[in-house]
Amino acid sequence: MTIETEYTKQRRPFTIYWENTYSAFIPHIYRVVNEIETEITSEDDKIVQHSDSKYQVILKLQGPEKLTFYGAFLNYEVAPSK
Repeated sequence: MTIETEYTKQRRPFTIYWENTYSAFIPHIYRVVNEIETEITSEDDKIVQHSDSKYQVILKLQGPEKLTFYGAFLNYEVAPSK
């Protein structure tokens, strides 16, 4: 999943604050930067990710082996990086 925003168009860095409530449906979340995947692990209420040098946030979502529910509402906020 590639997240681009108005900040991407403006070539300005941004931060996403993603609700960390999906672990039952999406057990593994990876951040992809320069084609390198790094698993994101957090017990915080929000997962915080900063845009990369292309002003994007690229995430890979890996579901469980047996998919019983397909679809999710992904709630996140976007703010300019400070």
